[in-house]
Amino acid sequence: MAVDLQIHAQAQPCTTRGKVCIRAQHPEHGTLSACTAGPVLAGQALHGALHSAPPGLWRVSLELEEGTAQMRGLASREFQLGCTGDKENELVILVWNPVGGFWNWYYRPPLYRFTSCGAPGRGSFTVCYTTNREHIHLAAAVVFGMPWIRDLADLPPKVPGQRWIGVSLETNGYFPQMPRDLARGFKAQWGMDLTMTYELTSDIPMTFWSDIFLNATVPDLFAPPRVPIDRRIPRIGFMYSNCNTRTQRTQYISAIMEHFPADSFGRCLHNIQPGSIEASWRGSLGADFKREKPQHLVKLDIVSRYMFTMAMENDDQVDWVTEKVFQALLVGTVPIYLGAPNVDQFLPCRNCIIKSSDFSSPEVLAQHLHYLVQHPNEYQKLLDWKKIPLDPNVFPGFVEAVELSVDTAHCRLCAALRPGRCVRCGAQCLKEQALQYGARKKNIMSWSLSHELALK
Repeated sequence: MAVDLQIHAQAQPCTTRGKVCIRAQHPEHGTLSACTAGPVLAGQALHGALHSAPPGLWRVSLELEEGTAQMRGLASREFQLGCTGDKENELVILVWNPVGGFWNWYYRPPLYRFTSCGAPGRGSFTVCYTTNREHIHLAAAVVFGMPWIRDLADLPPKVPGQRWIGVSLETNGYFPQMPRDLARGFKAQWGMDLTMTYELTSDIPMTFWSDIFLNATVPDLFAPPRVPIDRRIPRIGFMYSNCNTRTQRTQYISAIMEHFPADSFGRCLHNIQPGSIEASWRGSLGADFKREKPQHLVKLDIVSRYMFTMAMENDDQVDWVTEKVFQALLVGTVPIYLGAPNVDQFLPCRNCIIKSSDFSSPEVLAQHLHYLVQHPNEYQKLLDWKKIPLDPNVFPGFVEAVELSVDTAHCRLCAALRPGRCVRCGAQCLKEQALQYGARKKNIMSWSLSHELALK
């Protein structure tokens, strides 16, 4: 879990008329600051600056300018940047190749610190990541982002007693140098001691049930749909930017759109602007598109207003179930799914998604969508699962998916490396994960500062 770097501002979300300034100060290293028209962008700017900042205890503060009025020192908080060198209470892990989007949202630079992994009665314990290769002899383990390791020459000499961990939240479909069976291949072909992948056969599996993508907890999943059925748009609403996938989802969606109306807000098959939607929600959506909210939460706002959305993966390998289907279920729209053949294993419900594999063609699937629009009672049946409390005995695969969330992987890695000193993420850990990773954060400044600065 990350250090909880939240700054709660007692003010309205920033508009284009105002300015947000975020500053980080250290008594020896000076001050870093970023000022922009929105809190998300300011957090991103300072986040980038802190990447190169020295380790130590920093104080971050928020200032807001609204028109000509200035409010300074709205909130501030100290946080530890980087590792402390406390060998008794800190596990140091070297990240060999911190590249790609996975690095940014999993390791949460620039803090690199995750707490609450300590075993009961043993005191606090911290998992601390470093990117300084000069510290390789101080690290208990080295993490390798396997999609970006091309051959054995990319690996360093192994320090005696050190553990190597092969990590990937990508399939080999886009990185052909990786084995198809990641969990086995990383060990057999690359000399890894442990594997952390999306595969359930991995030593430390990581699922995409995450507060990073959902900003919610399991009880939120069973809340009533955000938008009543009678107020929904009888179309498909979706957003994609990767238009060339192994599943050929763009071609499949295009074929559906020949027979059923759909609105695309992303780069793929883009056919709509936020201002062209119903006036009842045009304003809020327009504000979202001004980067006052991260894109994955904008997506939730969009699809919640539609009867259907696309939850189509970029690959169709076993266990490759990403956040898309969970996002749709959370807001109460009906996802049209294409991807992993074992997706049902990950779901908290039955009769709650529409699988493209159940239909002989996109045209036949489109006919089914028309039928559901014309028969609201049949459509309602796809949402009735939200009225039934989760039974762990009926849906053990979903319970496992939550327990194996990427959010809990730090503590599970710690438990594998320091058994007895660290424990897997239990109920209290999951609760703290939810508080730190965004669940129930209503104030956009609080949300954006904790996520964009500390967690993203």
